[in-house]
Amino acid sequence: DTRTTERESKSVFVDECEELYKEVRQLKKGDRVRIYQNPDKETLHDIIKLSDEKQLFSRVDYFSSLWKNSLRDYYTNKGFGYHFEHLYEELKGNGLSVDRNRLESWMRIDEKTKFPMKKRDLLAIIKTVNHPQLNNNIQNIFAIKTEYSGRMIKEGFEFSEEINTYILSKEKGRMLSWLSEKHIEEIISVGAPMRTIKEIKKQEL
Repeated sequence: DTRTTERESKSVFVDECEELYKEVRQLKKGDRVRIYQNPDKETLHDIIKLSDEKQLFSRVDYFSSLWKNSLRDYYTNKGFGYHFEHLYEELKGNGLSVDRNRLESWMRIDEKTKFPMKKRDLLAIIKTVNHPQLNNNIQNIFAIKTEYSGRMIKEGFEFSEEINTYILSKEKGRMLSWLSEKHIEEIISVGAPMRTIKEIKKQEL
């Protein structure tokens, strides 16, 4: 017979997963366990945004759309004869460090990236497109970018804690209180499906 083991606490790390389990040493081949992983960043962003009283995530969305739309508009308005390669070289001349493929991805309408990873790349874009609203908010955008990065890590961890508590007790925390039971169950079915242990290996630390 197999037995179902739900998450109980946070003392042992499960390899390649952010979640922590209590009695991993007691697990046996054939046990069924849940190992939860948060949704993708965009989905997590939208969930956290629901309970964001400081409106940080709304400001992130605003400035994220602004720099990407400004970049696309700049390229489009250059007109015939100005090709992607010209844009790439102009951005490089202003300090861009990413390759052509990354720039192409930023140009797509469905691009989910909120901000370039490096400040220099965002600065290169702002300098090139010369959009008044971007020019006047450079330090504000950098501050938002830094705060957002920290909040995503912190809130992502808290969200995973709330999900694991819900799996065990059906109790909703601060963020889950904004979601319906159906939505929560969908997150669990995708992020924490029941799995059967086929093999257990000891790892040297």
